[in-house]
Amino acid sequence: MNHQNRSIISQDRSIISRNPGRIGWTFAVAATFAAGALHAAPVIDKPVAGATGDNVSNTSSDPHAVISPKAGAKQAAKIGDPAAPLRVAQWIKHDPVDLAAGKGKTVYVVEFWATWCGPCVQSIPHLTALQAKFKDQGVVVVGISDEKPKAAQPFVEKMGGKMEYTVGLDDKGQTNKAYMDAYHQNGIPTAFVIDKTGAVVWVGYPTGADKVVEQVLAGTFVPKPLPEPEAADEDDADDSPSDAYFKAASRRSGQAEAVEAGKKVLSQEGGDPEKLHKFAWKILTDESLCHHDYPLALRAARQAFEKSTDPKYNILDTLARALFLTGQTNDAVAMQQKAIGLCDDNLTRLKLKETLVSYQHPVTLDGLADEARLAQFVSGAAALIKAKRAVAVDSLLAKTDVQPSQVQLAKASTQPITSENLYEQASQSVLLVGTLTEGDEDGDWEPTLASGFIIHESGIFVTNFHVLDAPKAAIMAAMTADGHVYPVKRVLAVAPSPDIAICQLDDASGLKPLPVAPNAKPGAHVRVLSHPDNAFYSLTEGILSRYFVSRADGKATTMLSTTADFAVGSSGGPLFDDCGNVIGMVASTSSIYSGADKDSSADENSGADEDSSANEDSSADKDSGADEDSSANKDSSADKDSSADEDSGADKDSGDGAASDSGTSSDKPGDLQMVLKMCVPSSDILKLVTLPAAKP
Repeated sequence: MNHQNRSIISQDRSIISRNPGRIGWTFAVAATFAAGALHAAPVIDKPVAGATGDNVSNTSSDPHAVISPKAGAKQAAKIGDPAAPLRVAQWIKHDPVDLAAGKGKTVYVVEFWATWCGPCVQSIPHLTALQAKFKDQGVVVVGISDEKPKAAQPFVEKMGGKMEYTVGLDDKGQTNKAYMDAYHQNGIPTAFVIDKTGAVVWVGYPTGADKVVEQVLAGTFVPKPLPEPEAADEDDADDSPSDAYFKAASRRSGQAEAVEAGKKVLSQEGGDPEKLHKFAWKILTDESLCHHDYPLALRAARQAFEKSTDPKYNILDTLARALFLTGQTNDAVAMQQKAIGLCDDNLTRLKLKETLVSYQHPVTLDGLADEARLAQFVSGAAALIKAKRAVAVDSLLAKTDVQPSQVQLAKASTQPITSENLYEQASQSVLLVGTLTEGDEDGDWEPTLASGFIIHESGIFVTNFHVLDAPKAAIMAAMTADGHVYPVKRVLAVAPSPDIAICQLDDASGLKPLPVAPNAKPGAHVRVLSHPDNAFYSLTEGILSRYFVSRADGKATTMLSTTADFAVGSSGGPLFDDCGNVIGMVASTSSIYSGADKDSSADENSGADEDSSANEDSSADKDSGADEDSSANKDSSADKDSSADEDSGADKDSGDGAASDSGTSSDKPGDLQMVLKMCVPSSDILKLVTLPAAKP
C-alpha cells in the first residue's frame, strides 16, 4: 500500500465529517466552546479574501460559525473603504480603542469572535502572539464579541495572559453590521486589517493576518478586492419551510435564504411541537449543514416545549442542547435534569445523564481536531491556487531530474532522546504533504495526503516519489504542525525505484531540519511519526525487522521492514533511531494471507506504485546473505506448514484510502496473517544529497 490518503473534500465547508452518502469526505463539523470549554458543534468555512498573489503566504483553514442574519445582503463595503468606528458597549480588557485617534500612526487588526466558537478560541493564542510581535510597531489587536458581559467577561478573565489584547463587546450589533454584514462576511472568526490611513485593506481568517500586517508596516501590501457575493441557487417552490431551510443551509451561499426560511418554519409550522423539536435537533446536530443558526434552533426548541401539552424527554433534551450551545449552561443543566426525570428507558436515561455531565463539567480538548487540520490544509492549498502561487504537479515533474541535489544536512545526534521529547521536537519538522485535484463538482477538491520531513531550514523536504503520482493535480503543498501551508515550487531530485523525492517549498525559511543518519541494524528500536488515515502526528514504535531486496520492473532495491505501525497517509513519514536521527522513510505495506495459491493471490485492488512497493516475489534478507534472485518465501517464515511461495501469500494494499473502489476484502484468498511494514533505508536518501553532513 502506498500510504497516501485520498478524500473528496468540498472547499465550501470548513471541517470534515464522514458522509455515508458519498465516497470520501465532506466538510461539516468543528469544535465549539461554551462557557470557555470546547464542545463539538458545526461551523462553516469562508475563503480568505482581500489579498491574493504575493500578499498571501500563510493561508490557514478558516472555520466560521454563523452569526450574521444579513450575510446574504448586497455587499455595501469594499476593500479600501474607510473603517467604520467601533461601536462598543463595554471594553472588558485594556483601554478603549478609537480608530480615528490612531489614524496616521496605528495599524489595527479587528477580529470578530465569540466564546462559544471553538475556532475563535483556537485563534486566541495566535492573535496574542501577533499583538506581542508587532506591539512596538504601532499595531493594536482588538477582539469584538456580540455576547453579553456575563458570558464574555468571565471567559476573558479566565484566559488571562493567554488572551493579551484588547477586547470589547458590540453595542447592539452595530459593529457587526458595519463590518461583518457590510463586507459580506458570514461567519466567525473573521479579522479585518486597517492600515494607518484608516482604510480596511484585508479581510480573512485571523491566522492569515500576520503576513498582511508585516507588509502593511513595510508599505508593500497591495490590497485586492473581495470576491463578489455568490448568488443563491433556485430551489423548488413547493418545498415545505423546513425543507427549504435545510436545502439553503446546506449551501455556502444559502445563509440569507435559510434565515428567511427559518422565519417561515416558526410561523407556519410552529403549531407542531414534534416538527419543531426535530427541526431544532437537526440544526444542532446535522454535520452536513454549512450553516447552523443556534439562536433559531433555540427559538424552535423553546416553542416546541411551550406548545407541548405533555412534553416528552426528547423535546426537553433538544431544548437543553440548544440552551447549552447558545451559552446558557445553567438553564441547559436544569432542562437536561428534567429530561432525565421524564425518561423511563434505562438505556436512554444513561445517555441523557452522560450529556448532563458534559454540560456540568465541560472538558477542554487539547490540540487541533484532525478534521480541522485537514480543513486547514485543503483551504490553505486552495487559497494558494486562487492566489496563483501553485505549481501544477505535471509541471514539477517536467522540470525534475534523477541527479542528486546538493543539500547540507543537519549533523546526526549521538544523544538518546525519549519518545516524549522526540514527539515534541520532531513534530516541528514533520509535514502534512499532499496534492489537490479538481473534484467532480464545482468548488470541490480531491486531496491526496501523505507525510514528509524537513532536511534543510530553507524548506527542502523528503517524501515518497509516488506522492507525485498525481499528474492532474493543480498543486503539491505541505503544511507544518502550526498550520502554515506552503506550495512546492520545485522537485529537486527523485529516485523512482527506492521511492524518494526531494522537494523545495516556496518562500520558506527558519524551518527545523531533521538529521539523517546511516542505516541502523536489524533489531534496533525505531519510532515512526506520520499521518495514518488522517490521524495526524501519530507516533508509533517497534523494531527494525530486517533488510531485504525488492524487485520490480527488473530493478532491485534494498528495503527495510519494521514492526512500527503505519497506514494510508503515512507515506514519506520518518523512521527514527533512539537518538532522533532519520534512518528510514515509510513507503508501503504488504499483507500476507493464508491458504493462497499463486493464481488467486494477485491483488486487483492494489493501487501501489510498483516502483515504491516491495515486490513479494523477491524478499531475500540482506543480512542473510541471500542472493537478490532468492525465492525464499514469506509464508515459510511466518507459517512453517505453508508451502505457498512468497508471491502467492502477499497482497500489496491499495493506496487510495477511502476513495478506493476496485475490489473488496472478500477478494482476498484467505485469512490475514500479518502486514509487513516496508520503508526506504536512509542510505538511499543520503545518495540523493551529495554534500556531507555538517561536522560536530
